Amino acid sequence: ATASPILLALLFFAKRAGGGESETASDDSSEGAPLQSRERRKGWCNLAMRLLPGLFIFLDQLCSLTGTMLADPVSAAAWQPSQVVFTVMISVLFGMEKLTTWKCGSMTLTVIGAFLLSFLGAAAHHGDSGESRNYVLGQLCFFINCMSSSLEVILWRKLLKHAVSEYAHLVVMAESYLVAACFMATACVTVSFSPAAVDFMCPACNGDPWHVPESALLSIGYSVVFQTIIAYCAQAWALRYAPASVASFYATAQPIMASAVTVSLLAIGFNPHGVLHWPGTELLGGAFIVAGLVVEEFGSRRATAQQANQGECGENESLEDSVEAE
Repeated sequence: ATASPILLALLFFAKRAGGGESETASDDSSEGAPLQSRERRKGWCNLAMRLLPGLFIFLDQLCSLTGTMLADPVSAAAWQPSQVVFTVMISVLFGMEKLTTWKCGSMTLTVIGAFLLSFLGAAAHHGDSGESRNYVLGQLCFFINCMSSSLEVILWRKLLKHAVSEYAHLVVMAESYLVAACFMATACVTVSFSPAAVDFMCPACNGDPWHVPESALLSIGYSVVFQTIIAYCAQAWALRYAPASVASFYATAQPIMASAVTVSLLAIGFNPHGVLHWPGTELLGGAFIVAGLVVEEFGSRRATAQQANQGECGENESLEDSVEAE
């Protein structure tokens, strides 16, 4: 909710600096009623496409939090690799991508690596998680969480694939987070009326859903600026040029970066309140994830080269045909 007005402000100043670009549709009544009806339906579909990512962001965050409360953090980590599978399968199903041998190999290596990171890390810190409250319902929440995460990336790719405006990725992110903020604000107000729901969603709130500890402000600021505005806008910009599956593959590298930052902080002796731990055998999973990313990148480069060669061959054949015709 905090990131939404910041993104809208960035979009406003970016468009103002760029000369106030706007995308307007011409109103030509001479096209006829059938065409206008089709255009109207197309407009409604386009509006739904722009609003749905915000709904999926809301479901992603809400179900992740609820699932962790109902089940356990280990299950939350174990479910994350499914995002890669969901993204690839849905993209293939809707004809947005092709299922290649390289993609299958990359997906297999990435999922194995993510599972190793999850379970080996859980074995090292098995005492950190509490008793689960409703394991089955928690797993359902994690399913919705991971499916929503995949769908939001796929829809962003659909919206940005043919975008021509240089601010298209900012527009999509601002719209998505504005919708998500509306859903989140509605959910927060609704939950605040139920003390039982407040105690369930936030045990540390002591019955006050609107109290924010001062110690949490720095973490919230970091999450808003780096995790949301910078990271998601960078991902949206990348989705203008890369398939949705590539974004999901690279998302699995987050634990590797987290481990690298943790090691760097521990190496310089910075460990506030002793919350950081040296990585253990779970880093074996990082090797599989890196291998999966290398396979995916190699496969993508090879597919791009093949398409370029086919395009050149087609141009040469067309040129030969025109010469023979002359």
